[in-house]
Order: sequence, then structure tokens, then C-alpha cells
Amino acid sequence: MLSQLRLPLNVGSTKNILITLLTIIAITTSLAAQTPEWEWTISDGGNRSDYGYKLAIDDEGNTYVAGYYFQTTILDGDTLFADNDEILLLKYSAQGNLIWYKSLGGIFYDRARDLALDNDGNIILTGYFTDTVEFGNTTLHSAGQTDMFLSKISPDGDMIWTLHEGGFQSELGNAIAIGSDNRIYVAGILRGSAMIGDTQHTSQGAEDIFVALYDTN
Repeated sequence: MLSQLRLPLNVGSTKNILITLLTIIAITTSLAAQTPEWEWTISDGGNRSDYGYKLAIDDEGNTYVAGYYFQTTILDGDTLFADNDEILLLKYSAQGNLIWYKSLGGIFYDRARDLALDNDGNIILTGYFTDTVEFGNTTLHSAGQTDMFLSKISPDGDMIWTLHEGGFQSELGNAIAIGSDNRIYVAGILRGSAMIGDTQHTSQGAEDIFVALYDTN
């Protein structure tokens, strides 16, 4: 009959292994529980209302912020004036320094609601405007109360193109995403009947959602 082989139990080695495992677990838990380290904060605006809604970060750590301001604001020592709500787009460096800003709009209510960066670092911006607005050298006229807009802006702040969609009532661009193939997805709200691209849509109730896809290739 074969005798059973028994390995001697090394209590000291087992204890050391257990201590090591517990130490690793304790360190890992401690690191996971650490609060983030504050680096910088900036505050920009005037004596009325200023809103930062969405932001995106590029590969160099620059921050792009989209929102709007009401009637007046102060940026980098410059005082801006508007009749009502005005679209605001800002670019900050990785250190929190303001690099440039864009104020876009007309005499009524114009707001940016979302932005994203495409695969080339360009800013894709959406929101809505009322009546007539100036986007760079392009003038847009809403088909009804408000129209959604979609704009492409270079990392240096130059307007590349802009378009708008809408109908007799109100259409708003609320959310945006960029696909891996650089196509643009926009979600928003439509009221009544509106043209989105080449298709006429009519809301089933007071408001319907819409999702649109744009191919920029």
C-alpha cells in the first residue's frame, strides 16, 4: 500500500503570505477611496446670468464649454452685450486659461445646448435660435418660433459650416454625439410639423423627440 505524501505546513510562510495579501487589499482600497486632487477653478461672467451647459476635452487637455449669457457678460476683460440670450462658446487651456470665446446670436433667444469633438478635433455645436442669427459669415432665419442649429467650428474658433432645421413652431437640438466614422448624431425636440433633413415630421402630441444623423465625409 502506497503511503500518503504529506508536505509539512510552514506556519511562518503562510502567515507572511496572508499579511502581504491583506496589505495589498488595504492599499488598493485606500487608493480607490482617495478624493480627487483639486488643480484649478475659473469663473467668468458679468452682472446678469451666465450658463455653462456642456463641455468636452480634447487630446491636449483643452476644455471647450458651451452655454449662453443673458444681455451682458465679461470675458478676458471684454464686455459683451446682447439683446436677450446669446450663445457662448469658450476654449480654455489645460491650465484653465481662456484661449478664445465666441458669442453667437441675434436679437431674440439663442442658446447652445450641447457640443462634442469630432475625430479631427473640430467642435460640433447644437442648440436653438429664434428669428435671425449670425454664425460667422452665415445668416440663418428660423422657419417658425425657434429652429435647431448645427455648427462645425475649428479648434481655433473659425466657423466651418452651419445649418438649421425646423418648421412653423419650435425645434430644439438638445444632445449630440460623434460616431467612430465622424458622422454626427443629434437628438432634440420638435413641435408641430417640421422638416428635418429631407423628411417632413409631425409631432403626435405637444412635443416629440427626433434623432437625426448627418454624414460629413
